[in-house]
Amino acid sequence: MEYEEVKKTVEVPRNAGVEGFLHALSEILKMPRVQSVTINAQGQVTYRRYVTQEEESNLHVDFEHVQPYHVIRNAPMEEHFYPPGMAASTVLAGMLDKICSKGMTPIAFVIGAQSRLWSWYYGSTGVEVTNKDRLLGYKLSSDRHIPDSTVVVCAGYGNTQALADTRLSLKIDITYKGLLNDDMEIV
Repeated sequence: MEYEEVKKTVEVPRNAGVEGFLHALSEILKMPRVQSVTINAQGQVTYRRYVTQEEESNLHVDFEHVQPYHVIRNAPMEEHFYPPGMAASTVLAGMLDKICSKGMTPIAFVIGAQSRLWSWYYGSTGVEVTNKDRLLGYKLSSDRHIPDSTVVVCAGYGNTQALADTRLSLKIDITYKGLLNDDMEIV
């Protein structure tokens, strides 16, 4: 039997997080004759393996189940409304408080790919958020399936940090009248 060495790269979506990398590694290691696996900081997992002429050399990894939208839609979600004119920082802190009052641990915030969060936050607080990877100390993920006017906080039980452990989500719509001032411009 004649073997040929192949080298392939799998792109892990940025919002798939650690679970995405673990899923890619799991799928790669299920294949026979894997010789090496390399992970880089740009979200690429490269593997080298030997294949016969009859074998399929391409790996098709589905990351949908580890993407934020999929995780969120598979857990109960509550929507919360806040009084008119309340600052973004107060609304977000209220979401975290609500999660904690239910005996749960906040895991992460999730927003749309072109989220209006930043302009809403700046417009209501006067503070420009410079770190786009975290929000109020929690991991911040984006997903193109989440509306751009929505902010979701995911929560789980115990001391968890994995988005896949989400057991409840709280959602706000930042275009809800009362969250935005009439003169506030959303870009």
